[in-house]
Amino acid sequence: MAKEFKSSFITRSITALILIVPIFAIVFFGNNLLFLTAILATLFFAFHEWIRNSISRSFIFNHIALLILFILLFLAPNRLQELTIFISAVFWILFSFFLISNSTSRLYFVDFNNAFIRFLVIGSFFLCSYYILEAKTIFSFSNYFLFLVFVLNAAISDSAAYLSGTYFGKTPLFPEISPNKTLEGFVGGLLFSALFGVLIFIVSESTPLIIVLMLVGSFYAFVGDYFFSFLKRKSGIKDTGNLLPGHGGILDRIDSHLSSIPILTSILILAF
Repeated sequence: MAKEFKSSFITRSITALILIVPIFAIVFFGNNLLFLTAILATLFFAFHEWIRNSISRSFIFNHIALLILFILLFLAPNRLQELTIFISAVFWILFSFFLISNSTSRLYFVDFNNAFIRFLVIGSFFLCSYYILEAKTIFSFSNYFLFLVFVLNAAISDSAAYLSGTYFGKTPLFPEISPNKTLEGFVGGLLFSALFGVLIFIVSESTPLIIVLMLVGSFYAFVGDYFFSFLKRKSGIKDTGNLLPGHGGILDRIDSHLSSIPILTSILILAF
C-alpha cells in the first residue's frame, strides 16, 4: 500500500509540475493573448473528454458550438457576462447543498449527457478567466498573479486533501459517490488553503480578504471534485481520460478549478 501510494504520488507530482511550469511562464510574460489561448486550449481538451463520456458523438458540431459560445461570451456586454458567471456560481452553490444534505440522488438530470451543464461549466470558466484579467481589485498584486493564486489554491487543497486522507483518513464523507474521500482529507485541504492564504497575505502585504477567498476556494474545490466523481460514478468510469499520468484526463485535473474559480470570481464582482 505504501509503495503504491509513493509511486502514485511521485507520478502525480511530476505531472503537476509539468502543468504548473507553463502557468508560471504565462503569468511571468503577462500577455493576454497567450493567457487566453492557453485557457482555450485547455478547455477544448476538457470539453472533448466530456463529449467522449457522453452519448453524443457529434464531436465537430459540439466543438463548433463551444467556439461560438466563447465568441459570444467574449463579445457580450459586461452585465451579461456577470450574469453568466452568477448563474454558474448558483449552480455550484445548489450542488453543494445537495451534496451536504446527501441528496444527490435527486439530481437524476445531472450527468455527462446534459448539454446545458456542459456548456455552462466550460463556458463560465473561460468567462471567469477573462473577467479576472480585467477586474478592478484592492489586491497589491497583478490580476495575472491573482489568477495564479486561485489556481494554486485549488491545487494545494486537492493535494493536501489527498495526503491527509491517505495518512489520516478514517471517516468517509459521501462513500456512495467517492469512497476514498474522507473528512480528515477535507479538513486537511481547508487547513493548507488557509495557510496558503496567510502566506500570500504576509508576502504581498495584501488585504486579509485573500485568506477568506482561499478558504471559500478550497471548499468549492472539494465540491467540484465530488461533482465530477458523481458524474463518473453515474457513467461507470474511473477517469475522464488518460492524457495525464497519475491524474487521468484534463477534466480530472481541472475539476476543482471549474467549480472554485466561478465562485471566487462572483465574490470579486460583488466585492469590487
